[in-house]
Amino acid sequence: MSSAGDHDVCLNFMKWHEGLALERPYQLVSEDLPDLYGIPRQNFEIAPSAEPLKIRNIRRIYRDDFTAPFDLDRNGFKYVRWEFDDVDFLVEEDVESRYKPAVEKLLRENVAGCDEVCFFQWRLRENRRAPTTDKLGNIHIPTELLVPAHFVHLDQTLKTAIEYAEEYMPPESSSRWPLGQGRLRIFNVWKPLDNPVYDCPLAVCDGSSINRASDLIVCDNVTKARVGELILPLYNPRAEWWYLSEQTPNEVVIMKIVDSAQDEDEIRASCCPHTAFDVPGFDPNSPPRRSIEMRALVFTRPKRA
Repeated sequence: MSSAGDHDVCLNFMKWHEGLALERPYQLVSEDLPDLYGIPRQNFEIAPSAEPLKIRNIRRIYRDDFTAPFDLDRNGFKYVRWEFDDVDFLVEEDVESRYKPAVEKLLRENVAGCDEVCFFQWRLRENRRAPTTDKLGNIHIPTELLVPAHFVHLDQTLKTAIEYAEEYMPPESSSRWPLGQGRLRIFNVWKPLDNPVYDCPLAVCDGSSINRASDLIVCDNVTKARVGELILPLYNPRAEWWYLSEQTPNEVVIMKIVDSAQDEDEIRASCCPHTAFDVPGFDPNSPPRRSIEMRALVFTRPKRA
């Protein structure tokens, strides 16, 4: 069976229950957090969607023109071709000194209004096909290969973006102004490390196809270092899902995670929910997915009258 077509897949979503209306959703992420008097590590369940969702293959529909149809403000994501291979991703210094500046240049070329760019996290991931562990991995070690996240999510919220801007932007940065005086966004720049992705690609949701008011549920994300927030979208059968089959290291997806601009007439997609998913029928002898994601704050200064 070919793995390069469209796929009907039950993606994993947070399962809503009435108790979450009384107690805010939370999850304890770090494995080294102490046992807090028997408190559950999370107060919600992740479960497959009630019905399969169609994940359309961008390459099948648009072929060589797959970079053109999508827009960050219209869809919440876009794909670009990018030639950059001269770095050892398992060496932290290489990523910090060589890859980060290249990604900043990529963002400035593809994102309107990149007045200031500041990276605050990056992650490496590898799909482990043998069922040896369900643990995420040590999120505090950048070069550790974490497992892909097989649930629909957004990694940050606007509140988290503001906190990161205060923490990581230089003190003289204009992004530290009151938020109403500019636009603050978070982007995730995702690409394979060394081989095309055959087994566990990234599915991205068109942000204009979801209901911002009812689909996006804020969840406390508790690590040893901080209490942050992420968003766990609810299942929506009308959501439109896409992926790029056999995405190569020279094909990058830029996803918008947070946007302080909320004018739905102008900004149709404020974010891009996403998840890893297992491709039916992939060749078990193909190399496993390995990928890197860079997370960046982008600040746009206010327009002057």
